[in-house]
Amino acid sequence: ESRGLGQRPGSGLIEDYVRWKFGSTHHLASLIRYARAKDAVWESGLAQIHHADFGIGTLYQVSPRVCVLTDLHDCDALTKKIESDPEGSQLFDEVELGERDVYLLQASDGASICYRVDAGLEPILNMFEQPSTCQDVVELLSRVTDSPDLKADLFTELIQAKILIPALARSADTG
Repeated sequence: ESRGLGQRPGSGLIEDYVRWKFGSTHHLASLIRYARAKDAVWESGLAQIHHADFGIGTLYQVSPRVCVLTDLHDCDALTKKIESDPEGSQLFDEVELGERDVYLLQASDGASICYRVDAGLEPILNMFEQPSTCQDVVELLSRVTDSPDLKADLFTELIQAKILIPALARSADTG
């Protein structure tokens, strides 16, 4: 109310408050961003996603069940640390929590999986925000990085992990 917002607090307002009160690099801000991202990948993951084999001419896009989070604490480790805190009422010293990093969060088979990834993965995945063939993205990456030996099968693991999915393989919501 003091900031003139006078509305019922939702997760976005709570995140704004924590960033205002503690700063955007605080571990509470990481936990809230992580929780909101988990909700988002589950909500957008209502569509059925059908797996398809790698195809050089197939259009791929980033799965709606995937989210890249930058500048984030290791929230899985942080959650375990909170659970093991006998008092459970103290904020942690930022020094003991380690560096913030880049994570890929994926809703998969009834669970959320969080991977620490190289920061370079996010711009590559951004190339698949609009449906693209692996070959087109490899050609662009080859030109930008001056690496002519890149091959389209570079994305096979991302396809097998359902991080990249065939653009036409996403059906309407089942709910």
